[in-house]
Amino acid sequence: MENTVVENTNKCNSSTLKKGQYLSEIQFYQVRETDSYRIELRNERGFEFGAARKIVAEGMYSADQFKETKKVSRTEMAEILTSAYGAVFTVSFQKRVTAKDMKETVANFNKGNFKSKKEMEKEITSSFKGTERILIGYLVKPEPIFGRCMCIDLEKDKGDNPKWDARLVLVTHANLNWLIYKNVKYVIK
Repeated sequence: MENTVVENTNKCNSSTLKKGQYLSEIQFYQVRETDSYRIELRNERGFEFGAARKIVAEGMYSADQFKETKKVSRTEMAEILTSAYGAVFTVSFQKRVTAKDMKETVANFNKGNFKSKKEMEKEITSSFKGTERILIGYLVKPEPIFGRCMCIDLEKDKGDNPKWDARLVLVTHANLNWLIYKNVKYVIK
C-alpha cells in the first residue's frame, strides 16, 4: 500500500486513487428536486448531484420519517441524543427562557395586551416554560456534564466567520420534547 500526500483542504488525492481502495464520508444532504427515478441533492458545502432513488432508500436516513414511536424517559432520550452520530435527526425542545422574554411578558401583562384571561394564562405559562424550537440537524458534540448537546441546525446559514459556525445550537437535555432519529420517533413518557 502506497501512501499519498494530501494537499490543501481536500480529504484525499483523487488523482492517485486505484481500483479496490476504500473511501468514507459522513454527509448531510438537502433534497432539491425529485422525480420517479432520481433525487437531486445538495450537501452542506453546496455541491449538487443526483442519486438514484434506490441508493437514497437503501443508504440514507430522513430527518423526519419514522416507522415507529417509542415512549422513553427524558434520561433515555438524552442518552439517545448524546450518541446520535452519523445520521440526521429532528429534535423538539423548549428554548431557554431569558430575562428579556420575562420582561416582555410582564410588560404585556401590565399593558393589558391580552384578549382574554385564557390567552393571558397561556402566554404567562409559555414564558416560564419557553417556546418550542424544532431543529433539523446533527450532533457535533455531547456535553453530558452540562446536560446538553452541541448540534448543527441545517436550516440556518453558516455565516461569514471562518472561525465560528453560526448554525451551532445548544440543546439542553432537560428541555427535550421529542426526537426523530434513524426511523424512530422518541417521545417523553
